[in-house]
Amino acid sequence: MIDPLTSTAQIVDFVLEQTLLGWMLTVPEAAATDLPPELQDFHMGGHAAIYRAVRAVHARGEEVNPVTVCAELAATGELEATGGPGYMVSLTATYEAAMLR
Repeated sequence: MIDPLTSTAQIVDFVLEQTLLGWMLTVPEAAATDLPPELQDFHMGGHAAIYRAVRAVHARGEEVNPVTVCAELAATGELEATGGPGYMVSLTATYEAAMLR
C-alpha cells in the first residue's frame, strides 16, 4: 500500500489533461496561457505534442481551434500519433462537459 504522506508517486488524471487541452482549444484567451513546467508534464501520449501545437499556432498569431491545431500537428507529422481530428474534437467536448457540472 502507498503511504500518501510519504509517497513521491504522481497522481495521473487523464480527464484533467483532456479538459485542460479542450479549454485551450475552445477558449481563445486560453491558448495564450503558458503553463508552468509542472503542468506541461503530460502523462497521456500525445498530449504534450498537442500542447506544443497549440502554443505554436498561437505564437504565429493564428486562431487556435481543432482545425488549426490539426494542421500544425500534420505539418510536424504528429497528427495520427495524437489521435487525429476526432480526438481534437473530443477534447473540446470534454471541456464543455466539465463546464456543465
